[in-house]
Amino acid sequence: MLGTQEAGIASVVATMTGGRQREVGIIGYDGMTGVAVILGQDSSPNETYIQVASNGWSLPVENLRSMMAKSRSLRESLLRFAHAFLFQSSRTPHRFC
Repeated sequence: MLGTQEAGIASVVATMTGGRQREVGIIGYDGMTGVAVILGQDSSPNETYIQVASNGWSLPVENLRSMMAKSRSLRESLLRFAHAFLFQSSRTPHRFC
């Protein structure tokens, strides 16, 4: 499932060798979970935790992939989002959880 929220904040957390966890990304109302799916993967090695709750939506992976195959503009927009998220993740000060 992919998800988005109306106003909250979510943290993307990676588990490192030895079990230590590190926050590697932050998602707000203008983002979505599931970047790995946008990039063609079935799942992500990271976990996503809601930090500030709000209402949101979820979308089955198969539905998104079908829509991306039919709409070049949607696919390009989601790839731009994935690029921006990866850029942000590379600049996020890593905080151990």
